[in-house]
Order: sequence, then structure tokens, then C-alpha cells
Amino acid sequence: MFCLGSWRLPIIFCNLFVFFDVLLCTTSIWHLTILSIDRFLHISRPFRSRKRTKRKTFLTILFIWTFSIAISCTILILGFTNEKNILIKINDYQYYCALSNRSFIIYGSIICFCIPCILMLVTYSLTIRRLQLEAAKCYTDPDDHLMIKTPTSERLRRHRLSSKRASPSQKHRNIQPKESSNPTTTDNNQNQLQWP
Repeated sequence: MFCLGSWRLPIIFCNLFVFFDVLLCTTSIWHLTILSIDRFLHISRPFRSRKRTKRKTFLTILFIWTFSIAISCTILILGFTNEKNILIKINDYQYYCALSNRSFIIYGSIICFCIPCILMLVTYSLTIRRLQLEAAKCYTDPDDHLMIKTPTSERLRRHRLSSKRASPSQKHRNIQPKESSNPTTTDNNQNQLQWP
């Protein structure tokens, strides 16, 4: 905390200290929240999320900073109207720069900490659940659920399907030896086999 001792600094320094403290904390927390939502959308809708442009990303970041500045500006107004809103008195000579307005502490905590915490818990739990379901599908039949199928796995899958469809009698028919087209060679082979 920023402490004002016996040599008292202007109140503007304390006001700016509390303002930037709340601003940077709010911005970082909401950036983490948007990242958790973005990860969940990428996993649940992989093809739709590819359509995101740089413009949408820039607008999202701009919205987070605008939202955080709007909340933090309330501290500047409270500090200029009454010094007690941003100063905590220790004794007659020492003060701490900290937010002391109870109503803003309650509402600010809900907006800047409680809501982002709930959103992150929900989105990360849904993300983990989605990943577990996808992993279970891959373990049941790995070839059918691969995103990129290799030529070898595709040939093996087709071979398995064709071998399941073929009956045992058809398999024996396919194993029969081919008859040679030249009859003289077959006769010669037979004669050679019978010769002592």
C-alpha cells in the first residue's frame, strides 16, 4: 500500500495509485476470463471459431479496456469528492492509500472478481468435460475419430470392413490357384513330376 507519512504528498498521487491498482487488476482478470471462454469455443466449435478475424479480437480487447477504465474512473470521482474514500487513517500523521468506500468495494468485487471467477470455473469445467468425451471416443475406435487419417490407417480400415463383409466360402474361392494359360507347360510339369 502507498503510505502518506508526516510529509504529506498531494492527494492526487493517492487517487492515481488506487485508480491504476483497480484498473490493471480488472483488466488482467477479464482478459483471463475471455481467454477461458475463447478456449471453450475453440474446442466445442472448432470450425466456426476459425472464422474469427483480427478486427473481432481487437474489438474484444478494446471493450475490456474500456469497461475497466469505466469502472476505475469511479474511484477518481470518489477520491476527488471525498478524501476518506481513498484514505485509511492510521493515526494523526499516517494514512494508507486504499479504497475505503464500502459500496464500491461490494459492487466492484462482484463485477471484477466474483463474476469472472464463476465464468472461468464454468468454462474450464465444460472444456475439461468436452475433452474427456473426445478422448473416450478416440479410445473406443481410434480410426473413426482421427482428425487427420493417414493412408495406412485408411487402408487398414477398408481391409477390415471388406474382410467382415466377405463370407467364408468366398474366401476359399479366392484362394484357388490360377490356371495357367499355356497347356503345354502344365503337361511338362506333370511329366516331370511323374518321371522317377
